[in-house]
Amino acid sequence: MICSRSHVLLQLLLPPCVFLLCILPLGGCAPRYLEKMPATVLRYPHVPINEEELAAFKAQLKADPYEADKARFWIAQHAFNQGRWSEAEKKYLELLKKHPHSEWAPVAGIMAARAQVKQNQRLAALAVLHRLRGPYQANAPVLEAVDNLAGKIMNDEMTLAELAGVRATYPDSAWAEQALFVIGKRNLDVGNPDLAVKSFEQFLLLYPLSVFAPVARDLMEKAVKIVPVNRRRIGCLLPLSGPYAPFGETIQQGLELALQEVNQYSAEDEQLTLVYADTGGTTALALAGLMRLAEVEKVMVIIGPALSNSVKAVVPELTKKRITMITTSAAEPGLPSASPYLFRYMLTNEEQGESMAEYVILRRNHQRIGILNGEAAYDRSLADAMARKLLQLGGEIVAHLEYPPGTTDFKTQMLALGGVDPGYLKDLKVKERKAMEQIAEAIAYKTQQLVLPAAEGTVTAAPTPEASPEKRIAIIRLSEEGDQTVSEQLGKQFTEKISYALAPRQGIKVITQADTFQALRQLGLSALALSKSDWRRIAQTLKVEYLLLGKIIQLKEETVNLPGEPLPVHYGIAVQLVEAANGRTLRDFNDKWTKSIPPGKNVKDMEAIYLPVPARDALLIASQLAFYDLKAEIFGCDAWLTPQFFKRAGPELDRAVIAVGFWPEDPAPNSQEFIQRFETTFKTQPTLLAVQAYDALRLVAKVLSGLRQDKVQREDFQKALLRESGFQGLTGKAYVAPDGEIKREVLFLQMEDNKLRRVH
Repeated sequence: MICSRSHVLLQLLLPPCVFLLCILPLGGCAPRYLEKMPATVLRYPHVPINEEELAAFKAQLKADPYEADKARFWIAQHAFNQGRWSEAEKKYLELLKKHPHSEWAPVAGIMAARAQVKQNQRLAALAVLHRLRGPYQANAPVLEAVDNLAGKIMNDEMTLAELAGVRATYPDSAWAEQALFVIGKRNLDVGNPDLAVKSFEQFLLLYPLSVFAPVARDLMEKAVKIVPVNRRRIGCLLPLSGPYAPFGETIQQGLELALQEVNQYSAEDEQLTLVYADTGGTTALALAGLMRLAEVEKVMVIIGPALSNSVKAVVPELTKKRITMITTSAAEPGLPSASPYLFRYMLTNEEQGESMAEYVILRRNHQRIGILNGEAAYDRSLADAMARKLLQLGGEIVAHLEYPPGTTDFKTQMLALGGVDPGYLKDLKVKERKAMEQIAEAIAYKTQQLVLPAAEGTVTAAPTPEASPEKRIAIIRLSEEGDQTVSEQLGKQFTEKISYALAPRQGIKVITQADTFQALRQLGLSALALSKSDWRRIAQTLKVEYLLLGKIIQLKEETVNLPGEPLPVHYGIAVQLVEAANGRTLRDFNDKWTKSIPPGKNVKDMEAIYLPVPARDALLIASQLAFYDLKAEIFGCDAWLTPQFFKRAGPELDRAVIAVGFWPEDPAPNSQEFIQRFETTFKTQPTLLAVQAYDALRLVAKVLSGLRQDKVQREDFQKALLRESGFQGLTGKAYVAPDGEIKREVLFLQMEDNKLRRVH
């Protein structure tokens, strides 16, 4: 078998005349007399037979037709030598059928194949040779002759279509290997270097250890050098298999739809062609795909890859090949700056964050902004871009906070942003009320002890008729000093608490506040300034023996107002128990009480908050913003653009604004036409990746249409792309920045009643 393959290789690499010298005697022709043995015919196909010998063989066949296998062969051989190919073929095959175990059977099969080749029945000849391989696999000379003849037929006789038939019929054989090699060589010989490169590339992929591999590699390099760049051929480097295949599929859909539209209005010789290379989501396949698209397919420009790591892997080759590459989904910051031939057509996280900063500052006129994001790379890139742009525009970041994955309770972040814990305030109010009641209770207890020395301080129900006469006491509403004291009406509150504490006590009758107020009004007196004579007049009018009066003073003590914490305000309570008849003070009650004032909207006066977070987190955070009384306008990102988000969003997200690169419900006519065509073609809604790919190919077509029709080079496309400034994409105008970023308009959408509308 090794000898056979070597002979075939010689056939392919040497001229036919030289090859004949390798297999014939040095004299160049067969000797006049050859022994009529199978081995002789295997070496010399045209062994002569004279008329006398022919007559003898015919007589032998007639006398013993069942044993005359040798006679049958030489009668067929005579027809072959005479050029009667059909007759010879028939007689050879008849021998093969009637004498399958004869030593002449394999030789007859080989000669039948030769006769078929003479009749241009090359595939039939290979079929006969293939049938010989099984029964005679142990016969090395026969197998060598079979393979040599098959190799010569494929190399010298077969058309490209017949060679393709060989590959389809014998896919796992050495013949398929040789057929593919010959296809490449034949295409190169007839001036189709691009087809030759494809064949050799496939050959080296399928048969890397073939004896033909070194020659195939050399011939492919030769073909590559003479293949011209095809100005209408666009390479597509995408993950069409592996874990990222869904991304590659949606990008491919966008490209195919754009291709249909571009070619619909193009002349036949101006039709674009897309050539795909599968990266499988790996850097190795991305690099191999780039090399094939650039060197073998000779594409003008490449769209892709989809992943940042794949883009970085192929960047070193871009300048060498001078081929422009446009990625529509690789999001790593600053990626296009890696090569002058690398461009990016997509709404990057940086552009989204910066655009939102401009919207918040310049269109909404907010100055104090908070930022809350997760630790994911997507969240951080948006948040950092927003923060940088805010500071450039003169905005103030009141807080920039992060939270770990899986967070559901954002209390720490809410308080740091200036929110107020309502649970804490509730507990604080209960504590303040109890402190007020304790002060009132202490005043009531001491008053009872002073006016009823024998009393034990018990609190009972109303006295019975048989009880001793009660001591009547009037409580004059405590006066208020200090703005906060007046606004809170703390004098009234303390007066009521003291009255409630004193009234149930045995032996004491507390005059109601209504009666006390009526007496003061009747006497024309004010509780703010009462003299001792006024005390007597009040006591006479109300028929009381004792008065409780005093004031609540807002103390000017230094306090520390901590962010997110209520403001503590301190008060002094000064109450007197006086004997109305003589104006004698029986007791001065002095105490302190503290009340905490909750902050207003939020202690940091945050006007807006940016939440570049997933939709699920946004719903949790928005509800907790309301719970912690953070009444700031909410701004979000394109991660919220999911149907589930809008179904679950509460009223706290009304008027929230998000920035997106594409909105499926955009009422603009061009957007709706695109969406309808996409859904009709692919039976699904377009994604942002599909939209960006669609626009990218349309941009490529526009640039190509402006180039010269002849002698256009890859560098010409790169220069023309850099000059592009008026491309109209689905979301608006786009222009190519010097850094390789293809800038596009951002859509701002505002939520109203769980629906979106475009805002400007």
